[in-house]
Amino acid sequence: MGRARAPTPRWLDPRGLAADRPHPGHQPVAARRLLAGPGEAREAQRAAAAQGPSVRGGSSHRGRTQRSRRRARRAPVPSLQQGSRILHQRSTAVGRDDLPLRDRGGSRRSDRWRAGRDAARTHWRRAGVHAAAAAAARFSATVPHPAGRRRPLRRASIALLLTRGDLARLLDYSSVIDAVGAAFAAYSSGRTQTPLRVGVEPPGAEGVLLAMPCAVAEPRSLGAKIVSVFRGNAVRGLPTVNSIYVLSDYETGAPLVIMDGGYLTAVRTAAGSAVATRELARADARTLGVFGTGVQARFHVETIRRVRALTRVLVSGTSADKAHEFAEWVTAATGLAAEPAAPQATSAADIVAACTTSATPVVLAEHVRDGAHVNAVGAFTPTTRELPSQLVARARVFVDTRAGALSEAGDLLLAIQDGQFTLSSVVGEVGEVLLGALPGRIDPRQVTIYKSVGAAFLDAVTARLAFEKAGEKATGTVYEFDAE
Repeated sequence: MGRARAPTPRWLDPRGLAADRPHPGHQPVAARRLLAGPGEAREAQRAAAAQGPSVRGGSSHRGRTQRSRRRARRAPVPSLQQGSRILHQRSTAVGRDDLPLRDRGGSRRSDRWRAGRDAARTHWRRAGVHAAAAAAARFSATVPHPAGRRRPLRRASIALLLTRGDLARLLDYSSVIDAVGAAFAAYSSGRTQTPLRVGVEPPGAEGVLLAMPCAVAEPRSLGAKIVSVFRGNAVRGLPTVNSIYVLSDYETGAPLVIMDGGYLTAVRTAAGSAVATRELARADARTLGVFGTGVQARFHVETIRRVRALTRVLVSGTSADKAHEFAEWVTAATGLAAEPAAPQATSAADIVAACTTSATPVVLAEHVRDGAHVNAVGAFTPTTRELPSQLVARARVFVDTRAGALSEAGDLLLAIQDGQFTLSSVVGEVGEVLLGALPGRIDPRQVTIYKSVGAAFLDAVTARLAFEKAGEKATGTVYEFDAE
């Protein structure tokens, strides 16, 4: 008797699927098959069938012959999908747009037989079921079986899975910056629904689970991010922060894509700072001072250098080794001159990016020069801050959203408690500057601050961009949730 193989822990599988037993719904096929037009989809299915044997037993030649005879006797099946681009375009033959596909491209035999029979009956009786089926599908209802059978013909429930690597290949920084800028303007003009994040703290556990839903009217984006922050995970060898994002169809609410939330958060946060820098920093700003050496710090270098012609980067970290390693990465990745620096020198840069998890100020107010612009994105609770009250008091302050900043931004709320700042001192939102409703920098010697605590509409538009790019570049993995 052989030695039993130790099962692979499910939590170690980076795709969220059990490595030792893949879920039957997991279909490692290219996104092009999911998003292609009807004609392209048919060609893709024929090619897939030619490359390997059928998933069903028996003679493949006999099966093809029988299927051809049955198709010749059937009337076309009206499509049940009118509003869902994905499901409508997964068809493999004319008249069978509503049938879910197997891994090799074949439709479910029983559903196919019943659908063909019932479609023929409907055709002969001249019954107009097309509009009724489309209306039922629009409200995510079960489409009744025309013959009154107990088992209904249900819509397939599928989505695209995008990993961190997929997002890195799909999302170029300039496109994300443009999308985020449009989202800022949409929010400030009232074209989004963005409630404050909702959180729960599990009793007996040191952590919080957050939900951030949002709907954006243009570009049409609907989705939600689920984020968990468990600080005890470090001793377990697990990430402190985990998140996923679910983008849904704007018309039906059906899931379109599920993606890694960590990369999404990092790139859209840095893109927000880049938009603020583009609108608020002096045109001749050349040096960037970065506090922090983590993921956010790296993304800020990448995005800010795309809106200002940087020549030098200064970095301050929690240790000299981390700062030195980060500076080496900057030079290798961007070609910019970079060096570790003391907080005094980093605070004196033309543009400052505070990207830390510190609960106390890291930027030194007395060293921030006139005309500087400061982005503060690390602190997102009422009791933590990266900026001292003296700096907030002397600056022209802009935020991502008033509602979020004035309820969660410790950089501002603690300055108010210190008596050096007031709510009315917040000039406005970056979106209002983009819309021309407010001026940005009005004096070259003025210090400007962009304070962000995170906004769900930035996630939504970035996720939408990733979904569109996935279709163009055939990236991702299709997953069928209702697979048996």
